[in-house]
Amino acid sequence: ATDVVLDLTLDDALMGEGYAREMMRYIQDMRKEVGYHVQDVAHIQWDSSDESLSKALNQWADEIKRETSLSHFVQQPLGTHVFDLQKESEIAPGKTIHIGLKK
Repeated sequence: ATDVVLDLTLDDALMGEGYAREMMRYIQDMRKEVGYHVQDVAHIQWDSSDESLSKALNQWADEIKRETSLSHFVQQPLGTHVFDLQKESEIAPGKTIHIGLKK
């Protein structure tokens, strides 16, 4: 019999992809919540103090924009800007993000 060893550790690339997928799901939920249509192009401004989350989302920014019909996916503190919807969420345990959505 041959022994099989499974490596169950998640590397940074897999973790980053997971954060990006969760962000895409979250953006789609936000779009539905405010009643955007599929063809509506939106703008996301986001901020997180978590370095690994920020790095992953910036690396996956083009994919996130394409999959969620965004014209902009910008990391920047939300400040006093007016958004159609603004939320704070945990993309993963301990990985907090502030998100603003507008057309």
